[in-house]
Amino acid sequence: DDRVLYVSLHRYGKDFFPGTGAADEVGEGKGEGYTVNIPFETTGLGDLDYLAAYQVVIEPIGQKFKPDLVIVACGFDAARGDPLGSMLLTPAGYYHLTARISANIQSKMTIVLEGGYNHTNVAKCSEAVVSAMLGDSVPLIRAGQDESLHPGTLKALKKVLRVQRRHWDCFDTPMHRAASSGQLELADLNMSKQTAHLKKCAKERSQIHQFGKVLPKGAKVKMRRGAKGSSLPFNFGDFDKVKASDVRKSSGGKRKRKDGSNEPDYKSLSIKVPNTKTGIGS
Repeated sequence: DDRVLYVSLHRYGKDFFPGTGAADEVGEGKGEGYTVNIPFETTGLGDLDYLAAYQVVIEPIGQKFKPDLVIVACGFDAARGDPLGSMLLTPAGYYHLTARISANIQSKMTIVLEGGYNHTNVAKCSEAVVSAMLGDSVPLIRAGQDESLHPGTLKALKKVLRVQRRHWDCFDTPMHRAASSGQLELADLNMSKQTAHLKKCAKERSQIHQFGKVLPKGAKVKMRRGAKGSSLPFNFGDFDKVKASDVRKSSGGKRKRKDGSNEPDYKSLSIKVPNTKTGIGS
């Protein structure tokens, strides 16, 4: 179906489940060319490698396709410390990937939790993804002066570009020529320019969430109550179940309900959470 573009950035190999997603699997019939696989056949790849794949392949194709909605199946098994993925993505890397899709392809996004088997890392990376969508401050991607892209990344991008050139005419920049020859360097990605653009977009996104619009340059912003330091109450809304251990200790863990049962009266809970937009502390 040429109305849907499917893009997958994943670890690949005959000994790694599910064993599909090769670079030359591009769809068939009307959908030929609308499946874009970026298979990494090595482990130990980090933020810069994933951002290179995004910038070289995903962003130009996404801008050409112009989707009405982006649905992300967000796999946190690529995070550093995951026992299965054996990759090295950090929360900052997840932030940048999410923010760049929102800023440069389509801001209407749905994020769906997928893989991830280190609970602490899943929590931190989830916060980073949500923070990117809310316009929280942009974290820095750590890169040493002499750092370079992994040879496995260069090999993968060279192969993907060779396949996707048959279907997309958006790979004609100096960066793409360097990637096609396997000579892509960090300088070709111009990370400082990309980060500056994300900061501008994050500021605008934050203003839209808080004020419903982008404020004029130089406008004075009045902080909302509770924005500095104080905790904000968490509203359960329509949630039906919360662990009984979440009930305040001062209530003895349970409250007597009108029906005489000892089940917690969840609607009357007043739980304090850290003052971040995501409600997750550092």
